[in-house]
Amino acid sequence: MVGITNQTKNNIIALTIKTIDKSGYTNISLRKLASELNLTTGAFYKHFSTKEQLFSDVTVKLSKNIANEAVKDLNTTDIPENQILHLAYSLLNQYQEHPNIMDFLFFNPSSQSTISEPTNDFEYLNLIDHLITELIMNKHLSKDKNTLFIQLWSFIQGYGSLIKNNSIQLDKNLIQATLNDFLKE
Repeated sequence: MVGITNQTKNNIIALTIKTIDKSGYTNISLRKLASELNLTTGAFYKHFSTKEQLFSDVTVKLSKNIANEAVKDLNTTDIPENQILHLAYSLLNQYQEHPNIMDFLFFNPSSQSTISEPTNDFEYLNLIDHLITELIMNKHLSKDKNTLFIQLWSFIQGYGSLIKNNSIQLDKNLIQATLNDFLKE
């Protein structure tokens, strides 16, 4: 029975991700999701007591998917700057290919609370954080780790939003030049 329960929960998460990717998250109906999976509303609530709990679990799943996609071709023996650039390119490609997913992941209140938890499961942020620490140590930078993290993350988020809204196209040279500017003392 546990295997069926976990499979049902995974099916709900997968359908939610598919729905978000297609039409966004703001109008998701738990009743519609349950109906599409031939579940009663009661059966749905056995797995997720609220929409926020579902969205939190979806955030964790998407984070793992994006992190796995980003590290798939990551050369972990490369210098931290190049690894950060690779991760930035990967995330910004997600903004181009899956704008609704990225909107959900970074801007819905349930995801924001999941991401901001001290022991968050948002692997992508953990990867960036680790690489920034390595970068500061390797380059003997006097720049504060949190400052550099905020600069990089703000740039990636802002640039991603512009890409998502079709205001600009991804420019790898701009990303590299911006990282270089952030690393100047």
